[in-house]
Amino acid sequence: MIMATRTLRLIGDDGDIEVPVSIHMPVEDDRAWRCDYEIGWPRTPRAHRPFGYDGMQALVLALSAIAIDLYTSRYHRAGLLIWDDNDAGYGFPLGRGMWDDAVGMDKRD
Repeated sequence: MIMATRTLRLIGDDGDIEVPVSIHMPVEDDRAWRCDYEIGWPRTPRAHRPFGYDGMQALVLALSAIAIDLYTSRYHRAGLLIWDDNDAGYGFPLGRGMWDDAVGMDKRD
Protein backbone atom coordinates (compact mmCIF):
# COMPACT_ATOMS: atom_id res chain seq x y z
CA MET A 1 0.00 0.00 0.00
CA ILE A 2 1.41 3.40 -0.99
CA MET A 3 1.81 5.68 2.02
CA ALA A 4 3.36 8.77 0.42
CA THR A 5 4.06 10.26 -2.99
CA ARG A 6 5.98 13.21 -4.35
CA THR A 7 6.06 14.41 -7.93
CA LEU A 8 9.32 15.73 -9.32
CA ARG A 9 9.70 17.17 -12.81
CA LEU A 10 12.14 16.81 -15.65
CA ILE A 11 12.65 20.00 -17.61
CA GLY A 12 12.25 19.30 -21.31
CA ASP A 13 12.26 21.28 -24.53
CA ASP A 14 8.62 20.34 -25.15
CA GLY A 15 7.50 20.92 -21.55
CA ASP A 16 8.06 19.28 -18.20
CA ILE A 17 7.67 15.54 -17.62
CA GLU A 18 6.34 14.32 -14.27
CA VAL A 19 8.50 11.90 -12.28
CA PRO A 20 6.40 10.34 -9.50
CA VAL A 21 8.15 8.98 -6.40
CA SER A 22 6.06 6.51 -4.35
CA ILE A 23 6.87 4.99 -0.97
CA HIS A 24 4.99 1.95 0.31
CA MET A 25 4.15 1.13 3.91
CA PRO A 26 6.86 -0.95 5.58
CA VAL A 27 5.89 -4.62 5.80
CA GLU A 28 7.36 -7.57 7.65
CA ASP A 29 9.00 -10.02 5.26
CA ASP A 30 10.26 -13.31 6.78
CA ARG A 31 13.08 -12.21 9.15
CA ALA A 32 13.20 -8.48 8.32
CA TRP A 33 11.07 -5.50 7.33
CA ARG A 34 11.05 -3.94 3.87
CA CYS A 35 9.88 -0.61 2.51
CA ASP A 36 9.36 -0.65 -1.26
CA TYR A 37 9.61 2.47 -3.39
CA GLU A 38 9.35 3.43 -7.03
CA ILE A 39 10.71 6.32 -9.06
CA GLY A 40 8.81 6.79 -12.31
CA TRP A 41 11.72 7.72 -14.57
CA PRO A 42 10.43 8.27 -18.12
CA ARG A 43 12.51 5.59 -19.84
CA THR A 44 13.35 3.17 -17.06
CA PRO A 45 11.21 3.27 -13.91
CA ARG A 46 13.09 2.14 -10.80
CA ALA A 47 11.66 -0.10 -8.09
CA HIS A 48 13.65 -1.06 -5.03
CA ARG A 49 12.98 -2.70 -1.67
CA PRO A 50 15.31 -1.73 1.16
CA PHE A 51 15.27 -4.01 4.21
CA GLY A 52 15.66 -3.04 7.85
CA TYR A 53 15.56 -4.51 11.34
CA ASP A 54 12.11 -3.00 11.91
CA GLY A 55 9.63 -0.88 9.97
CA MET A 56 11.20 2.41 11.03
CA GLN A 57 14.68 1.42 9.86
CA ALA A 58 13.28 0.11 6.57
CA LEU A 59 11.50 3.44 6.00
CA VAL A 60 14.61 5.50 6.81
CA LEU A 61 16.69 3.33 4.46
CA ALA A 62 14.10 3.74 1.69
CA LEU A 63 14.13 7.54 2.06
CA SER A 64 17.93 7.58 1.95
CA ALA A 65 18.03 5.23 -1.05
CA ILE A 66 15.61 7.50 -2.93
CA ALA A 67 17.92 10.47 -2.30
CA ILE A 68 20.89 8.49 -3.63
CA ASP A 69 18.93 7.41 -6.73
CA LEU A 70 17.89 11.01 -7.44
CA TYR A 71 21.27 12.62 -6.85
CA THR A 72 23.18 10.00 -8.86
CA SER A 73 20.77 10.12 -11.81
CA ARG A 74 21.82 11.51 -15.17
CA TYR A 75 18.87 13.89 -14.92
CA HIS A 76 20.24 15.50 -11.75
CA ARG A 77 23.76 15.69 -13.17
CA ALA A 78 22.36 17.46 -16.25
CA GLY A 79 20.41 19.92 -14.06
CA LEU A 80 17.07 18.79 -15.49
CA LEU A 81 15.42 17.34 -12.37
CA ILE A 82 13.46 19.68 -10.09
CA TRP A 83 10.89 19.44 -7.34
CA ASP A 84 9.02 22.67 -6.62
CA ASP A 85 11.64 25.22 -7.58
CA ASN A 86 14.76 24.85 -9.71
CA ASP A 87 17.07 25.19 -6.70
CA ALA A 88 14.90 23.67 -3.96
CA GLY A 89 16.48 20.20 -3.81
CA TYR A 90 14.29 17.09 -3.58
CA GLY A 91 13.47 16.89 0.14
CA PHE A 92 14.89 13.42 0.83
CA PRO A 93 17.59 12.82 3.47
CA LEU A 94 21.11 12.60 2.09
CA GLY A 95 23.87 10.68 3.80
CA ARG A 96 26.98 12.57 4.83
CA GLY A 97 28.95 11.29 1.85
CA MET A 98 26.58 13.07 -0.54
CA TRP A 99 26.30 16.47 1.19
CA ASP A 100 28.66 18.09 -1.32
CA ASP A 101 26.23 17.16 -4.14
CA ALA A 102 23.14 18.59 -2.41
CA VAL A 103 21.19 21.49 -3.84
CA GLY A 104 18.66 23.91 -2.34
CA MET A 105 17.11 22.99 0.98
CA ASP A 106 18.92 19.64 0.93
CA LYS A 107 22.25 21.44 1.57
CA ARG A 108 23.88 21.34 4.98
CA ASP A 109 25.72 24.36 6.35
